[in-house]
Amino acid sequence: MDAKLKVKGMHCKSCEQILKEDLAEIAGISNVFADSGIGLVSFKAEAQEAVKKAKEAIKKNGYSVE
Repeated sequence: MDAKLKVKGMHCKSCEQILKEDLAEIAGISNVFADSGIGLVSFKAEAQEAVKKAKEAIKKNGYSVE
């Protein structure tokens, strides 16, 4: 499934890279894209559990998911 999450707190390319790397390490997630300009993270997830883990990882890095 394609997942898109609105992320608050991403301000730069470094923020994008941090999230892309962390989300890519989660089992069941691939094709991670992050855009700080519009505050969006998108990826392919094999299951809803992977989306849940992605949200947790985003929050762990100090960002919020809207």
